[in-house]
Amino acid sequence: MNKRLNLFLLLSGLLSMIAGCSEESFNSDTTGNGDIRFDIGFTSAARVATDAEFESTWEKGDAIGIFAYDANNNLVLNNAKVTYDGSEWNSSDGLYWKGKTLKFYAYYPYDATVSDPANITFQVKSDQSGTTGEDNDKQSNYSLSDLMTATNTQGLSVGSTVSLSFKHEFVMIQVEVPAQALGKGLGASENMTVSLKGVQTGATLNLTSENTPTVQTKTETGDVKMYLTGKTGYGWLQQLHVPGSHSRTDATRRFGFVPDF
Repeated sequence: MNKRLNLFLLLSGLLSMIAGCSEESFNSDTTGNGDIRFDIGFTSAARVATDAEFESTWEKGDAIGIFAYDANNNLVLNNAKVTYDGSEWNSSDGLYWKGKTLKFYAYYPYDATVSDPANITFQVKSDQSGTTGEDNDKQSNYSLSDLMTATNTQGLSVGSTVSLSFKHEFVMIQVEVPAQALGKGLGASENMTVSLKGVQTGATLNLTSENTPTVQTKTETGDVKMYLTGKTGYGWLQQLHVPGSHSRTDATRRFGFVPDF
């Protein structure tokens, strides 16, 4: 049975507006004089995995894609995959300096089909409460819908540590569903599902645009099932990631939230 509830919507806008996130950094393999050393972390308000307090953490199996250009604008790293193993970042192919100075562009989550950093197509997962992958390599669809970017265009010289601080490129929407029924009907529980109706689900990322990465939201819309974050003193928190930015008034007017009991 479906019951419409008056839901309390908290719309964050860009994740850079959310406070209280911690910063974490990890290094890639540093053996060998020619290896590229990375310091991979977050901006002050970004996250992949998150809880109700928006604490930032990378999770085992998270992977980023990295592009690098030399001083003559030649592509020397082409969508190199770097994976977090639970304690450090590594690349199975090894990443080495090619040229005296390099500029770096990175994105999360990694996509093996990406070939042009100026034209990366991205689609959020339609069920952000679920997972993708095999039993030993499952990744949260909620995290895989969290498009993030990092750049370092200083023209770093051989031997420098490459600092990459990831920032969020999409909107995070949070819904708090009352544990007690409002008016007629049943109260919410951890077994309920909440979907965001008619939201834009795709975007195109230009990772190497002149000043900062840019994201163009696509017009296609769909329904997205939200991720259950946890319980508060008031009710149950559900969250998801979608492209674009909306004011609270616009989001409330445009989107219908229908819990399915």
